Amino acid sequence: MKAVLRAFQHYTTRLWRRGSPSSPPRHPPVGLVRFGSLRRLQPIGRIFGSEWGQCIDRYYIESFLARHAADIHGHVLEVADNTYTRQFGGTRVQQSDVLHVSPQHPGATITADLTCADHLQSETFDCVIFTQTLQFIYDVRAALRTLYRILKPGGVLLATGNGISQIARWDMDHWGEYWRFTSLSAHKLFTEVFPVSHVAVQAHGNVLAAMAFLHGLVSEELRQEELDYFDPDYEVTGASRPGLSLNQRVPQAFALLLTEANALHIRDNAAVACIEILQRCVHELRRADDLVLKPFPGDIVVRRTLTRLLQIGTDQVLRAESVVCNDSSRWHAHQAEQQGDD
Repeated sequence: MKAVLRAFQHYTTRLWRRGSPSSPPRHPPVGLVRFGSLRRLQPIGRIFGSEWGQCIDRYYIESFLARHAADIHGHVLEVADNTYTRQFGGTRVQQSDVLHVSPQHPGATITADLTCADHLQSETFDCVIFTQTLQFIYDVRAALRTLYRILKPGGVLLATGNGISQIARWDMDHWGEYWRFTSLSAHKLFTEVFPVSHVAVQAHGNVLAAMAFLHGLVSEELRQEELDYFDPDYEVTGASRPGLSLNQRVPQAFALLLTEANALHIRDNAAVACIEILQRCVHELRRADDLVLKPFPGDIVVRRTLTRLLQIGTDQVLRAESVVCNDSSRWHAHQAEQQGDD
């Protein structure tokens, strides 16, 4: 019996060492991988390879911008410098601005923290080039709301962010590095602010590109087919192209309501009620503006529509609150107030 048990133990040990019989074959086998120059505890380069050639992530970023070069036109905003504005926009660019959080940054024409940038004028830019910046902003949602607001109707945001990457030490020490994005998380973030039908997200990379990028190797050290091969489990860089159609601007409607309320002599309490409704419903209204504007012809949110909405009073907006928010308490309160006035 003991001999049988020893033989069984020996057999199971051999199975454990070589893997289950159902495991796929591996090449090279365990213990025979040749690491060569990569068997090291320190990377070959710590600044993404920028001192030796084109960084791996920049290969994907510049390919993305080249595919969407036609979007880079008119008034263009870029972060830190306008290299890509000039490289891919060319003569289509009529005005170029550079954004930076520090007023001392050389070449910056606009100083702003995108998480609290009320001083930036709405609907200013035809295109915003926003490469490898989101990971340095803790309040990503606030920044995206600002980017949405400063784009003109029909404008485009060309954004990229890190997937698999080392920490950018200089940036981490100066203002922080907070995030890594997958294609799924990027899509969810952008569609919280931009219309779903106008957001396109694409990831790039594979295990070889990721390994090379982490070691600070450059794109010139890999073949083009090695760089272009995409493995969805190894997202090195994500690229997003959210845009605005010419007829989808409900946040603009909110701003317009604030500016026109006093001019149209609407009672103060009614105007405040409208503002509170829009403040609480802004995300739902982006997807349900046809419910709010249903009494009026067309589905385009334009100045004359809002003017008419305010001229006929606030009853329609207050009724719409129950449709959009499933909360009719304010409508009932308004009704009671009207009956009391009578």
